[in-house]
Amino acid sequence: MKPQDAVGRFLRNAEAQIGNRYSYPGMTTDQVVTLASIIEREADDAENMKKVSAVFHNRLKAKMILQADSTRDYCNEYLIPVFGDKFKYYYNTYPNRAKALPAGPICNPGAAALNAAAHPAQTGDLYFATGTNHKYYYGKTQAERDAKMKADKVTPLYAD
Repeated sequence: MKPQDAVGRFLRNAEAQIGNRYSYPGMTTDQVVTLASIIEREADDAENMKKVSAVFHNRLKAKMILQADSTRDYCNEYLIPVFGDKFKYYYNTYPNRAKALPAGPICNPGAAALNAAAHPAQTGDLYFATGTNHKYYYGKTQAERDAKMKADKVTPLYAD
């Protein structure tokens, strides 16, 4: 078998397996995988992955900037050192025009992240942060999220 045929077979099989197990209305398999890759880098456990997924789904529905730290880090740590600024605008979700998913995945997501992308928690949250205590904080507004953190006397370790 030619290498390109093997890769094609691998990709078709992966898409069929993922698409059959993990789908979300209005999203392609590639979009689910891309979102799952962001979730994989933003949350540490299945419960928070579902909540983080809800934040990103809610932002996409509201046509908000995604502002995922993981995409900025991917650009700074992997893309820019190799390619310069050439591709960063396709993956960094902080610029004002980034009101959609990046061009593709930023890592290989696991089953928990894929499940979270396809089955987000049902919340109205638009913001989250990880505190210096490694606890996740969520809110419908940034002020609500910040108030929860202030009540626990922690500062954000990571915030989206």
